[in-house]
Amino acid sequence: MSANTVLIASRSFGKATPEVFDKLRAAGCTLLLNPHEQSPSEADMMALVRDAEVIVSGTEALTARVIAAAPQLRGIAKHGVGYENIDLDACRARGVPVCIAGGTITDSVADMAMALLMALARKVPAGDRMVKTGGWGRVIGVELKDKALGIVGLGQIGK
Repeated sequence: MSANTVLIASRSFGKATPEVFDKLRAAGCTLLLNPHEQSPSEADMMALVRDAEVIVSGTEALTARVIAAAPQLRGIAKHGVGYENIDLDACRARGVPVCIAGGTITDSVADMAMALLMALARKVPAGDRMVKTGGWGRVIGVELKDKALGIVGLGQIGK
């Protein structure tokens, strides 16, 4: 393995921006990509991390057992925010730093939140269910013209 073996465990990292893989390779990194289309099990993760020096993490569980299965591990970069899926005690015990990439998916999450708000206001899920069950009735939602629709919050998404 190269001196910079990076496991891209996150299923979403690089999907919309594949050029990030080129940048990592240009920096001398060997990339190990998560082959799973769903969040890998603990056993799958233990196999994936075996040669990783750095893990780009998404929502997959990085348990104490997964951390222990990565003897070369030198760092974890969380693609997104929050550490709830990473055993920080196991990382501290090994001296493995963990960082978040705050702001990397903020716009995407805000877009999705607005799309869901609009879908609920216009009753898109109810119309979808009706059509899928053979109906073709009228589903009336709230008209959005001259209305204010927004996200209220002080976090990265609300801003």
